[in-house]
Amino acid sequence: MEHQQYYRDCLEQELKRRYQDNPHYSLRSFAKYLELEPSLLSKLLRGTRRITPKMINRLSKKVKVLDQTPDRTEEFKALDIDIFQAISQWYHWAILEMVLIDDKRLTPAIIARKLNILYSEAKAAMERLVRLHLLTRLESGRWMTTSHTIQLHGDTSLAQKQLQHEYLRMAQRALDEVSIKERDQSGMTMAIDRKDLPLAQEFIKEFRRKFCHLLQYKKKKDAVYQLMISFFPLTKNSYHFREDV
Repeated sequence: MEHQQYYRDCLEQELKRRYQDNPHYSLRSFAKYLELEPSLLSKLLRGTRRITPKMINRLSKKVKVLDQTPDRTEEFKALDIDIFQAISQWYHWAILEMVLIDDKRLTPAIIARKLNILYSEAKAAMERLVRLHLLTRLESGRWMTTSHTIQLHGDTSLAQKQLQHEYLRMAQRALDEVSIKERDQSGMTMAIDRKDLPLAQEFIKEFRRKFCHLLQYKKKKDAVYQLMISFFPLTKNSYHFREDV
């Protein structure tokens, strides 16, 4: 079974992440980190050179997600590559929401510009959403999201983790780059009884649903936003006071 697109996507995502963290980062810098010739890396990313199993073994030490491919872990043996990419890459979900803003003029070029992703990423994502029956184009030329849901096969935990890592990096960038008038990022520290965690999780889930319904009931929309709520322990296990000695 061929997974070349998956490998290229992994390398491309890692390069993009490094570029976003450091605008001066280059393909040459990435090639040096991977211990590859820049020309070879360029060919691998363009798909004109096959990524061999030997390369995967070597590159997986540098780019961890390459070590989690369908051929190498149990959790991906039954997980379709399209499903993994759709779950793990944030812009797939953003594209589905963009359809609600402009369902006729949506093109890979517009998506790439609006979401600040590569044209190749936008084009591949739209094609993937169509293959997964999440997006369809009517005879009139208008795009429409469907009621179809992704049929999960196998464990998707790694894909979900990768997606959350992306969202966290984006939230961190927003903290520095987006005006306070266009975002809301805050936190609260509290002492709790850990037995109430299921209650807290259910409350947060219900809040998300109501929040989404409140803001999406209008027909006119002009932006796609991401809601993130972080609720996690600052102490390990239960808290025990230690007597001074």
